[in-house]
Amino acid sequence: MINKASYKEELLILGYHKLSVEQRIRNINHFRRITQKEICQVNPSDIEKYVKHYQNKGLISHTIQGYYRSLEHYFSYLEREQLIKKNPFNYYELQLPKAKKTQREILTQQEIKQLYTKANLQETIILHLCYGCGLRAFEMEQITLKDIDTVQKTVTVQKGKNNKYRVIPLSEKINQDLIHYLETIKHNTMKHQNILYNKAGTPLKRYTALMILKKLAIKANIKAKITLHGLRHSIATHLLENGVQLPQVQAFLGHSQMETTELYTRVSNHKLKTVVREYQKESEATKN
Repeated sequence: MINKASYKEELLILGYHKLSVEQRIRNINHFRRITQKEICQVNPSDIEKYVKHYQNKGLISHTIQGYYRSLEHYFSYLEREQLIKKNPFNYYELQLPKAKKTQREILTQQEIKQLYTKANLQETIILHLCYGCGLRAFEMEQITLKDIDTVQKTVTVQKGKNNKYRVIPLSEKINQDLIHYLETIKHNTMKHQNILYNKAGTPLKRYTALMILKKLAIKANIKAKITLHGLRHSIATHLLENGVQLPQVQAFLGHSQMETTELYTRVSNHKLKTVVREYQKESEATKN
């Protein structure tokens, strides 16, 4: 039997609400009861049986699609962790009466590259902070000049969630962009210590940053829903997809200790800097 605890831990670290995580675990258990199969034995016909079960119960397409996507995510996790030999969802195409599509908030790595390609300097810095550094919206608002260390190539969050302090490593590209950007805002920093400003020269608020990114998404022809939290969620997902371990992602995001965290050893700061900078460098590959 495959242990679901590690998957639950991953969802929590990615920022899913505890109730949403519990619902996903219940969905996995329902799937096993309906198919009467161990997870490692599931094939495409079992997925069909599961979908038909809910169709026969009269559930609407949108609800069934939600259950299906949550299971698809779980099996992708199992495949990535090499806990199953084949992912049956790779061989099954969901066919349901047309339901209204909900916009996803997690961008693909290609979509992130498209945003960087179309971004001006200010947009690039907002992307660097929200995606490249994985900052929460309120953390982005609070970053000041003294939090940027271009010598050590770090950004410091003085008071994150629950007043938690953390230091975030920067790739060479992000660091150079910040140096260039800080030169352009010197006239504003004489009045304020913030690093993001609106057209009036006052500190940029999160809703204005969001509007800027939504306009950028239109320029980049991105159809996914753009949110500041979605960018943070996206880099967490992309780091995991690129082989970064859960405790390193947790340290990067500044999450508090959770139920199963004590199973992990302390993450090396040097290793965290190495893996995060390496991924940041790859994600910026198309930005000149």
